[in-house]
Amino acid sequence: MNKTSKRLWILSEERPKAEVLKQIISKFALDNRLSYFVDNLRILPILEDGKFAFTYELIGVRCNKIDKIYIKTISGYSSFVDFLIFYQNRQPDPAKDFPDYAIEETKTDDSESRNTGVYQRCSKFIYIDSFYPSTRKVMLYNLQIDQKATPTQTNIFGTRLLLTIGVEILGKKLDESIFKPFTDIDELIAFKNSMRAPPRWKYAN
Repeated sequence: MNKTSKRLWILSEERPKAEVLKQIISKFALDNRLSYFVDNLRILPILEDGKFAFTYELIGVRCNKIDKIYIKTISGYSSFVDFLIFYQNRQPDPAKDFPDYAIEETKTDDSESRNTGVYQRCSKFIYIDSFYPSTRKVMLYNLQIDQKATPTQTNIFGTRLLLTIGVEILGKKLDESIFKPFTDIDELIAFKNSMRAPPRWKYAN
């Protein structure tokens, strides 16, 4: 092991897809100004005494500051983000160690769902702040369709809420003149009050 390199640990409830892993690695490398190469990613299960250790090794990434990349399967007892990223040599203990990143991933865009693409994610980032206040928070959009050209007011409001609590947006193009943090609670309330009210429910007789 290179003395200047460390292992990158990706903790998740499910084994992530290759395209998501590429985005996570790219984000980590860009933020830390690291040169890296990705070639034919492979996710290999690790066995201990012939049994699955709930850990995978990610093969196909070369970086002189990353010794190995491991994906560790974990389970939580509450609503939590999709990925916790640790940059350290020993296997992380989420109860003791602080992750470098907390990442929530979605494939949903404004054109598919106005609620699940933004609103349902905000509470997760608020919740994680009570455990890891210094961890970088990232909302990762792994869109399967083209991004909607004109964002809805719901999308704008939800995204501005994320930006206000310090969440970085990755995978979507944002017009900075529209998508910006709220300056104070009065501005937030005024924007919410200006939004069109949802249609009333109609009950069948």
